[in-house]
Amino acid sequence: MTADSSLPDKLPGRTATGARKASAKSARTRAREFALQALYQHLVGRNDAPSIDTFTRDLAGFHKADTVHYDALLHGCIQEAAEQDELIVPLLDRWVFGVSRFDPVTFVSVAAVLCLTTALAALGPAIRASRWDPMASLRAE
Repeated sequence: MTADSSLPDKLPGRTATGARKASAKSARTRAREFALQALYQHLVGRNDAPSIDTFTRDLAGFHKADTVHYDALLHGCIQEAAEQDELIVPLLDRWVFGVSRFDPVTFVSVAAVLCLTTALAALGPAIRASRWDPMASLRAE
């Protein structure tokens, strides 16, 4: 800790918040990150592998990634998706049945529960802060 701040001293290769700097990432870590982005495009965007591969290789920072590892991850996961699903499905605790992608009752109720939880979580610190005298805090510094 520094003498004049409450933040810890920066570690080598870390930002002030403690996250790893982009320059400190290994080539394999970068390859995994790019492969994950590419797989997301494949699953959500339904894009084909060659166009995803071309797009991803043009992204900034890809030249620092391990391309062999990236190719193995991306193309291996796409080609073996059915086999991976067969291995994972029996291990799932349960599937969500009866909820469509456009079920307004479920989405509104989940949003309401999240808002209520957030409000309740903020209520305690807000009450404590409202009881605090700001002038006493300023005088203490």
